[in-house]
Amino acid sequence: MNIFGKDTNIEVSVSNNLIRIYGQVQNIADYALIREKIVEMISNNFRDIKIVFEESNAVTSSIIGFLLKVTQKDKINIHVVAKNEDLYLLFEILGLIDIFKVTKSE
Repeated sequence: MNIFGKDTNIEVSVSNNLIRIYGQVQNIADYALIREKIVEMISNNFRDIKIVFEESNAVTSSIIGFLLKVTQKDKINIHVVAKNEDLYLLFEILGLIDIFKVTKSE
């Protein structure tokens, strides 16, 4: 998919309040796609959203900033599953484990 003139590196599947992300999250197009899906869920009155990063070993700062805004300002409960150890460690280093309820598995 091409967003902002860039191709996305990810595939996203959505089912109810679950977002499953496949591939490496790397650029603004990936952020835009993830943000779009979360905004759709919020507009459909989901207050608890689970995001599963199946493979990615990192996320962009824009995704982290958006997730912080969603949890802190919009009062949406976010649960992140970071299946890659490096991604889990990133959330841990940034002090986001409790805020996003990050786990390593579903």
